[in-house]
Amino acid sequence: MPFSLDTNRSFLYGDGFFETFKLVDGKCERFNLHYLRLLKSLQILQMDWNPLWTQHFFEELLFNESKAYTESILKVRLIIYRDSTGTYLPISNTANYYVKFEPYVADTRLVLKAGIYPLVQKSCNFLSELKSTSCLTFVMAAQYMKAKGWDEIIILNQYGRICEALTSNIFLELNAIYITPPLSEGCIDGVNRKSFLLDNPSIVQKPIEVDDLKTHRLYFSNAVRGMIEGEFVY
Repeated sequence: MPFSLDTNRSFLYGDGFFETFKLVDGKCERFNLHYLRLLKSLQILQMDWNPLWTQHFFEELLFNESKAYTESILKVRLIIYRDSTGTYLPISNTANYYVKFEPYVADTRLVLKAGIYPLVQKSCNFLSELKSTSCLTFVMAAQYMKAKGWDEIIILNQYGRICEALTSNIFLELNAIYITPPLSEGCIDGVNRKSFLLDNPSIVQKPIEVDDLKTHRLYFSNAVRGMIEGEFVY
């Protein structure tokens, strides 16, 4: 959908959120979970939702617009933003959207080497679980990761505990018992994370300390890449 930089508050203030997922032949697996997270994020940020934007609306839009690409598998970012004039206080709470398509490049790595990002910790509050367009912490973490030569980087929360990775939720495993931080630890409410929890009620949600990375197997999970093993560097 066309937008104006004068009212695109995602560009001006980071006032928006997004979903990233993979399309295969124009369809997204578990799109219902992505759509539910859109609605939840919208409510948290107090944006007005267009009643025409049903799940079916977006599924049809993605299917039709993906036909313009020759690739059968695409990576998609669906951005929802507050479309209004105003400064920090918007004049209205009208929402708008923008869809970005790009070819999907499969990650062939079997294990991702990762260390801790020590410079900024993520706050634990009602905004933490959103995929916000305010991403400076992650941009700087990515720069640090590149300088270290890692494949992923682990973000700590305000208590110094494991929060999430740059592009993924985190799972640990020891003796066939899987654990992951609860949302109260500040992590993104990831769709792959939610799907795993729904399908595997034995997964334990509990705070994870840095030292746990030394004794457990590490996994990274996101909706585009799926689940992949990690190697903790310390």
